[in-house]
Amino acid sequence: MQLRKIISVFMALLLVSVSALSGETDSLQSALQGIMHQHKIPDLSVSVIRSGKIVYAADLHQQNDGTLQIGPGVTRFRIASITKLFTAQAAMQLIEKRTLSLDDKVAVYIPELKNSHITIQHLLTHHGGLEDKVWPEPFSE
Repeated sequence: MQLRKIISVFMALLLVSVSALSGETDSLQSALQGIMHQHKIPDLSVSVIRSGKIVYAADLHQQNDGTLQIGPGVTRFRIASITKLFTAQAAMQLIEKRTLSLDDKVAVYIPELKNSHITIQHLLTHHGGLEDKVWPEPFSE
């Protein structure tokens, strides 16, 4: 069930990019509304960026009566640690292609760590020993 929901959301994102680039926003919004209704998704923010420019942005809210309220697409979310998943997935794909190894020293890719023992595996398993010295800015509208 959860996998189907994730696949539907990714399909929606694919649809977003194709439809938004060709100017078919009505069919895009209709498809998104259907996916939101089917999976009981109350709110969805969608942005499509092409060549560094936003070509489509909207905040969608499913009303209780099933109608779709569409805003200008300015909602901001803190993505925080979710980027770790994308980074790990990309690294593992490179490892499968044998262009990267878990035993590679990070210094090969980050010269500032040239005197470090840290490997790719250390980073992916959070055993690199690096201290967190960056504190995020407070979130504000």
